[in-house]
Amino acid sequence: MRARLMPLVPVGVIAIIGAFLVWNLGAYWQYIATLAAMTAIIGLSIGAVYGMAGMISLGQVALSAVGGWTVVWLSTVEFGIPFPYTLLLGGLAGIPVGVLVALPALRLRGVNLAVVTLGFSVTVYTIAINGVFYGDSVTVPDWLGQSQYLMFLLAWGCFVVLGGGLVILRSMQIGLSWLAIRRSERVAASLGVSVVRSKILAFVVSAFIAGVGGGVLAANVGTLDPANFSSLQALTLFALAVMFGTGYFEGALAVGVMGAFAAAILRQYALAPSIGSIFFGFGAVQMLSPKLGGHPGGFSGMVREQVARRQASRRRHLTVESPSKQLPPTPAVDGDMLVEIRDLTVCYGAVVALDHVTFDIPKGTTVGLIGPNGAGKSTLVDAFTGFINGYGGHFTVDGQSIDHLPAHRRAAVVRRTFQGGRSIAELTARQFLRLSAQRRVSDAEIDEICTFVGCDVPDDVFDHIDVRTRHLVQIGACLIAKPKVVLLDEPGAGLSAEETDDLSARLVQIPSRFGCSVMVIDHDMELVRAVCHQTVVLDFGRVIAQGPTEDVLATPQVHAAYLGEEEVVA
Repeated sequence: MRARLMPLVPVGVIAIIGAFLVWNLGAYWQYIATLAAMTAIIGLSIGAVYGMAGMISLGQVALSAVGGWTVVWLSTVEFGIPFPYTLLLGGLAGIPVGVLVALPALRLRGVNLAVVTLGFSVTVYTIAINGVFYGDSVTVPDWLGQSQYLMFLLAWGCFVVLGGGLVILRSMQIGLSWLAIRRSERVAASLGVSVVRSKILAFVVSAFIAGVGGGVLAANVGTLDPANFSSLQALTLFALAVMFGTGYFEGALAVGVMGAFAAAILRQYALAPSIGSIFFGFGAVQMLSPKLGGHPGGFSGMVREQVARRQASRRRHLTVESPSKQLPPTPAVDGDMLVEIRDLTVCYGAVVALDHVTFDIPKGTTVGLIGPNGAGKSTLVDAFTGFINGYGGHFTVDGQSIDHLPAHRRAAVVRRTFQGGRSIAELTARQFLRLSAQRRVSDAEIDEICTFVGCDVPDDVFDHIDVRTRHLVQIGACLIAKPKVVLLDEPGAGLSAEETDDLSARLVQIPSRFGCSVMVIDHDMELVRAVCHQTVVLDFGRVIAQGPTEDVLATPQVHAAYLGEEEVVA
């Protein structure tokens, strides 16, 4: 718990410094600072849905209008609800609207989602200019309305609380899930993350934050101006959010400061507004273009990455002993089968990728799945883990059919790795393991997994970890979830001979130490021979051999599949 609360320390320091600095400003600049805090809140909203979950939403400004209008409406004589309560209700009012906006995000991505959410923003703006927001004003308590500094403290307090909440969420399962789906929905689902639920929750949280921001704006200005919710405002604010990286607390703060103070300073010194546009355009090109040194996490992400690199270079890496090399134990033959694959057939149009594939994986064993390129190995893994719909045949794990389960629910019983070692680059190894567990795990349990797989840098992000350690951590991520079977797709890819030997020695121990069966898909026959009790061979989507590994590898038909008939005959 203490580790999760540590990131809040900078938030608290910034809160105190900001409150002190604004105390010494005049009423006008306090008013501008209040607008900056409100804009920063909208930046947090964009940060939740885009900066963390990776969904391009241009509707956050419109969601703030919903919250602001709710505050105005509930402040009328007809309802007479006191302002501080209406602020909370404004945030809650944004949630159902946010869920409706989230529905297209379940099927749309990228520019298509941006167009739909921009359409929502235009719709709200059109309603606003037709008079919905005219004529009403917010009634605030006298003590608040008579002091601009107190109004600033209210807005600033909302930003600090909401920003601190996002900092905490970022280290919890929900925040880690958002970061996972931002990087890869397939990887997220393979870790047991419900992509649908995570996307909806991202919009729910962002809609609540935006609603609170709209309420703060209504209270500060006294009423609502439709110009504040135009599509141009939505686009500008989103561009600033991407530029500064509002997935982080300081990025949202920078958006608020630049959005409010830059325009005020230009007016104060009678400078042309085009100067601000020039700097904005230059900054956007600089930060959004990778060739010019930009970063996908914006300015905040770039700074944090540099800090993380320095910390990683200074961190002392512990020496992890490699387990001794040993032959795989011969399991007792009791006839118990953990996995049964029956008549698995996958077709892509007229192409038959898998043709009535049938084999078993016994309990407590490691089974190899080999075959030449294009034999159907990865297709089998995709079908087994739920990433292919409409296959023929059946999968049974421990006597229970899993054919009806989606990918994220299959992950409770079967875990996989991906070719090329797909990971979540923004996460540390520790966070990746915590996310993969999909349950409450202690640091001691994570450290135990790190020790087993040989990861001596659990607090380094994946971008700063070598290929070997990435492979090992991804295997550890499967094991910490305690599945019944683990599918390792090319675990030895890119490893040296010495590193492959070390990997083999670790893989041998998995069935007895973690109580799960393993299927290894690899082209390295030495790795398969050292680790696997049994081996299944695919060729052109069909099983051509299966049985004890040494017997299978000595089969002429297997040699023919790998080397060709002529070479085998010679």
